[in-house]
Amino acid sequence: MAEASPRGTYLVIAEVLRKEIKKGEPLLSEAALMRSHNVARNTIRRALKVLEADGVVEFVPGTGWRPARDGGRRSLADASSTFHGGNSTADGDHQKAGPWLPVWLPAPR
Repeated sequence: MAEASPRGTYLVIAEVLRKEIKKGEPLLSEAALMRSHNVARNTIRRALKVLEADGVVEFVPGTGWRPARDGGRRSLADASSTFHGGNSTADGDHQKAGPWLPVWLPAPR
């Protein structure tokens, strides 16, 4: 980036990446994005986090960033219902322990 942006450099980069992804262009590595935009890795990561929050990209451990599948994100409840065959939990114990504790852990004493 040649000049500083009043909007935030990472937001400008996020919009550039969003347009590139919509065109079907592949998502470059963080290192390649740093070189092409002449910014630090943290700036690229902030831009990618904005796109991740919008469901445009997703991070895959061991692989890196890629365009999101199905054009969006699934909520944890949707993913859980798919795994458990329609129920939000396997046995419904989440009402007893609270939504913040996994079903397989005992409640604190």
